[in-house]
Amino acid sequence: MRQMGVLGMMCMRRGSKRLKDKNILPYLNIPMFRWGLKALVFSEDITAVALVTDYSKEELEWGSYEYDEGLYFIPRPKEISGDGVKLQTTIKWAYGMMDSTYDVICHVMATNPLIQTYDISAALYKIRKGNCDIVRSYGTDGLENGLIAFKTLLYPPYDAYTGSIEADGIEIHNESDYDDLNFRGIV
Repeated sequence: MRQMGVLGMMCMRRGSKRLKDKNILPYLNIPMFRWGLKALVFSEDITAVALVTDYSKEELEWGSYEYDEGLYFIPRPKEISGDGVKLQTTIKWAYGMMDSTYDVICHVMATNPLIQTYDISAALYKIRKGNCDIVRSYGTDGLENGLIAFKTLLYPPYDAYTGSIEADGIEIHNESDYDDLNFRGIV
């Protein structure tokens, strides 16, 4: 049986109005986005990893982490970096920039530093098993928290079977979320 090709992806942009520079705020003295990116890189289920962003390499200190080498760094143009641009639009655009095709895209939000490799494996297992086309992660509070995996043939969209996994953490959207992370002793 052919191995499933999985593109790990993280799309992030500057310009949050609720919490300035939330993607690069420190979590245990490391920029928040780095935790999710590291989970994608170290997941045995991921074939390739792409970071899609309007931050410059210099702003992200690209190259200062050993695992940066070999990752796709895709500059995100202004047209798909505004508040009104849906994540799906950015993912679709970025996938079109890739020089290979993949069976599945596993997207991790830059704002949940607690997504782990085992969360990625759990989501991809549901897809690999064949009973789900899309899998999203939710926290114990029932809120979506930063991981979505889906078959690439969903573009163009068709009827899909959706599943879910429980994963640690919350997506950080505003100062209150970030303070809550600090208050619970996670940061």
